[in-house]
Amino acid sequence: MKTTKTVLIVGGNGGIGASTVNLFAAKGWMVYYTYYKNKKTDFENKFPNTIGISCDVTKNQDIKKVAKKIKEDGFSVDAVIYSVTTHLTLQPFEDIPIKVFEEDIEIILIGAIRIFQVLIPLMKKEAQSVIIPIITSSVISTPKRMSSYVIAKFGLLGLVKSLAVEISQLGIRVVGLSPSFVETSLLKAFPAKMLELEKSKLQNGKFISPEEIAKVLDSIICDKEKFLTGENIIVNNSQDVARLIEENK
Repeated sequence: MKTTKTVLIVGGNGGIGASTVNLFAAKGWMVYYTYYKNKKTDFENKFPNTIGISCDVTKNQDIKKVAKKIKEDGFSVDAVIYSVTTHLTLQPFEDIPIKVFEEDIEIILIGAIRIFQVLIPLMKKEAQSVIIPIITSSVISTPKRMSSYVIAKFGLLGLVKSLAVEISQLGIRVVGLSPSFVETSLLKAFPAKMLELEKSKLQNGKFISPEEIAKVLDSIICDKEKFLTGENIIVNNSQDVARLIEENK
């Protein structure tokens, strides 16, 4: 196996995912990232150490194709970041179609389970590799009218807790990252007035940027002593980001 540090970012064409691809590629890591159908980025034009692979996380054959590519290239995996989500449905519980609940659970939770089951055998167990699903701070402070999304994210938190116990003896950490509002396309689901109100509560009047979340992911991956397996790291604002990054210096 090649010794280059390697990360797989599932959902690498999203806001957080794309920023994380940029950060690790610039650091010289070998970066594999997945994108959905034809939504590929042009990372390869900027970084020769990036490889994009089309992957639908609801299809086992797509996930196996990702693992096969990494293995054929001669790499094992130091970190897997699961940054896949769905469009938010802001409706009362009784008005949300069952199909929406099923889609959220299938993509957010079952997709992560599929990815981790296939990728764990490729991970560098002796080197303290790490699995990081992006969850949400909504599992701490639960909002209204987002039940399908929140239920799926709670399932992802449960996955972190159970998987951390089950594979700790393999030397693989499992750490959740739960940010609050992040400046991504997901915010389009919220009313503008509500977003302005939430911003007014923040010290700098700004939501967290995807680049800041990428830096926190870097800290989690690099500091195995500070960020322990089974933890869920909450990031509510830029001050939390600064603290988490500073602790890693």
